[in-house]
Amino acid sequence: MNRIKYVLSALHSDFRVLWIVVLLFCNPLFSVQAQDIQKPNAVKSEFSNKAIAVYQEESFHKIEQFYHYLELFSTAKPDLKHQLKLSIRTLFKNQKTSILDFTQAEPTTVRLENFLSNLSKTQKLQFSIEKQKSFAVERNYWMNEYNLNVKIDKVEQHFSVIQKVYFEKRNKTFGQLEKEVWGLKLGNIKTLLKPEKK
Repeated sequence: MNRIKYVLSALHSDFRVLWIVVLLFCNPLFSVQAQDIQKPNAVKSEFSNKAIAVYQEESFHKIEQFYHYLELFSTAKPDLKHQLKLSIRTLFKNQKTSILDFTQAEPTTVRLENFLSNLSKTQKLQFSIEKQKSFAVERNYWMNEYNLNVKIDKVEQHFSVIQKVYFEKRNKTFGQLEKEVWGLKLGNIKTLLKPEKK
């Protein structure tokens, strides 16, 4: 009889431990923390602050490259427009990215593809960027803030803009070899303040 009680007591104890484990893993907070721990490719765990600063500087050049492509796109012939469209897409994490569409009377955010379509109907564009700065790094991205000056025909607009920049591992093929490499991809662009017109 004592032996049966001992077995039942042990089973009850094991059941309680199992129940606690199940509750922990079902808890949303615990799940998020566990997910973060399982992702060792977080930027801060792979790079020093000095190295991150170099990549953030590089992200400014990538943003400038994007606006340079837009300038070319606005005056290009159809064949070149197609090539530029492909080049612009490769700068971004995906085509669902939200872009500040300054071609409209009331600037708003639209998907990248819609923005490029609207841009095809626009006359010559000119851009200048000022006061770029990066904010603290999250797990795989940071935010860049800058002042964007846009000139469409003779109308000038000035925006205070914030843009997401992703820095993460991607598979890249070198001949017959496939390797994981770190790279920058642009993300959502939105305005912080109502644009000024001149």
